[in-house]
Amino acid sequence: MTCDLFVLEEGRRVAREIVREAPAFDYYVRRVELVLRLAGEKSGSEQKKQQYLTREYAETPRGSRIASISDQARGRLASIRQELQEQGAGEHEHGAD
Repeated sequence: MTCDLFVLEEGRRVAREIVREAPAFDYYVRRVELVLRLAGEKSGSEQKKQQYLTREYAETPRGSRIASISDQARGRLASIRQELQEQGAGEHEHGAD
């Protein structure tokens, strides 16, 4: 079952007010922004399928705490950054011809 939720203008106003009154909640706003940037156009179902390709998620019994994957995520991010740097360097080399 798929369910899309939309926050109307009044809800956005209340959310801004909450963050203004309790700035610590801005942490969650920034996390959501990051998730949205990473998710792109993927639906929640597609994201869940991708998430469960990670062994720690797939093998964790329902209701149990999922082990941290921060080391894996940092490693993957480093690999992606390295690839982008190499692609950028390759483009600069080809542009010099």
